[in-house]
Amino acid sequence: MCCRHPPPLDKVSELYIDEVGVSPAYQRHGIARKMLDAMFALGREQGCGEAWVGTEPDNVPARALYESREVHGPAESFVMYVYEL
Repeated sequence: MCCRHPPPLDKVSELYIDEVGVSPAYQRHGIARKMLDAMFALGREQGCGEAWVGTEPDNVPARALYESREVHGPAESFVMYVYEL
C-alpha cells in the first residue's frame, strides 16, 4: 500500500509506502525492487518530492532492498506507539 501525504505549508508532498512484501515462493527475483520503483514513479507522477518506507531493524532483506535504491541520507530512527482501540 502507498498513499500520498499532503504537505504542511513549508514542506513537499510525501509518498508513504507500507508493507512491501512478496510471497516466499517468489522472493529473490527482483519483484519487490520493481514494486518499489513503480511506487516511486507513481509518487513522482503525483507530485511527491520524497518517499518514505520503514522496516524493523532486524529485517535484513528489507533493509538491503531499501539501501540498494538511492537513499536521501542515512536511515532514520523513530519511535512508534501502538494503541488498542
